[in-house]
Amino acid sequence: MTELETDKKELDQSIQYVNQEVVPTLQKSPASGFKGAYWLCDRDAGKLMVFTLWESEQAMRASEEAVKQAREQSPEKGDGIKQKGSSRYEVVAVAATPGVAMQGGAAR
Repeated sequence: MTELETDKKELDQSIQYVNQEVVPTLQKSPASGFKGAYWLCDRDAGKLMVFTLWESEQAMRASEEAVKQAREQSPEKGDGIKQKGSSRYEVVAVAATPGVAMQGGAAR
């Protein structure tokens, strides 16, 4: 789970960046072990949360290094989105609508 923050005035632009740049990139070239992601928004606070799902803790940790390197190489990208914090959790239970494929693993 990663907490992100952006200027409230730029929130729609940040959400557009996620939908037009980040999501298509993940869909075209997913990181090894990547299972999915959810972005949540608190518009009043100008905050975003992203939950990423990984097949293992090892895959999750490898992705963290790749993201860190990408941010260092292109600090201007991200459309004003700042990372405020990050936590790791193990998925221990899943509830889903019948017919929807969801699997456990590691989550950030």
